[in-house]
Amino acid sequence: MKTLTLFQEKCETTLENILKKDGLVLRNRNIAGKHEKYIVAEIPSVCIKIWIYEEEAMFTVVDKSYFYEALDYPDKDLLISKFVEAIISCSKNEVRIDTGSSRISLFKGREL
Repeated sequence: MKTLTLFQEKCETTLENILKKDGLVLRNRNIAGKHEKYIVAEIPSVCIKIWIYEEEAMFTVVDKSYFYEALDYPDKDLLISKFVEAIISCSKNEVRIDTGSSRISLFKGREL
């Protein structure tokens, strides 16, 4: 079985550490995917579902999707930072100015 990428490990760890500060926890964490391994998790208390792919990440909250693609964020640390910031903002019901990739409407958390 293929292991997680450094990006996935760093993204998940960064997210968990920031969530702890706000008293939030990732739940129902699984590794999924046939061709690409990805992390699926949720923060049920704020209705957020998260996908962390090999080099990209996305989440949904209520009826909105936020997708952070490598093409739009070539700096992996910036991608992780923007992704985590967006999750924290949405968990506090704040309006997001940075909504991730322009192609978010095309992506609905499909299985790869």
